[in-house]
Amino acid sequence: MTIKLDVPEDRLGLFQRIKRQLPLEIREDPEVLQKLLVYLKLGGERLVRQVVTTLKVDFPENTQLFKHRLAEETLDTGNDSNAAKDDQASSNDNAADEKGDQDL
Repeated sequence: MTIKLDVPEDRLGLFQRIKRQLPLEIREDPEVLQKLLVYLKLGGERLVRQVVTTLKVDFPENTQLFKHRLAEETLDTGNDSNAAKDDQASSNDNAADEKGDQDL
């Protein structure tokens, strides 16, 4: 499948050089080429080269870029030991208050 890209004449050579630097599996991908052309028009050669460098990086399938523990997960799993200690301390305080009220 061939798409027609509207590459400006003054940047045609640069676009072809950058296209040759792409990995083979995405070299003819119309979406990638369209994005590169937009980056070239908006940000220039430096931005396009940064994008190509990023596209060349091979990430393993099981890579986690961010690992966040949600508060809900902590509550569901019961791993929050501080909450259990706080609950126990507050129940002890309530028991002491009730005992003090009975002495009056």
